[in-house]
Amino acid sequence: MILFNFRQPQIVSAWSPVDDVVMGGVSSSRLTATPNGTALFAGRVSLENDGGFASVTSGQLHFDLHAYSGIALHLRGDGKRYAFILRCENLRPRFQGFFDTEPNLWETVYLPFERFVPKVFGMRLPVAPPVDRRAINACGLMISEKQEGTFMLEIEWVAAYPMDSE
Repeated sequence: MILFNFRQPQIVSAWSPVDDVVMGGVSSSRLTATPNGTALFAGRVSLENDGGFASVTSGQLHFDLHAYSGIALHLRGDGKRYAFILRCENLRPRFQGFFDTEPNLWETVYLPFERFVPKVFGMRLPVAPPVDRRAINACGLMISEKQEGTFMLEIEWVAAYPMDSE
């Protein structure tokens, strides 16, 4: 099931940056529509002022994905490591599914729900409930882990993939 088809510019414009400036950092990012019908998550990560992350988030939404195994993204990366983020209603942590990219190669990345890591303010929670697949209310993309410098991740679509399809 396609969750975000970035060929539709209004889907891209609904996403907003949430960078480390909220904590005094100076990193920056944006999600923009490309002429090719994709979205481009790009910017610069800075470690100044204890910064080190850049992210974008969707507007409020509601997905019931209880019949799905995980999230798939069709993308072209720059060789860096990223995370796809899920927020669930009534749960404090944000769940992060990490993936590595190959430079300038279109690929489909599969992130099973079981591999999403619960985090609060960048810290992994040792004990937390799993992703509530019935109550996902926001999604996002993030680059962190002290990957200083410019970054660029092009995305065509994000989907939920069904059980046993990986």
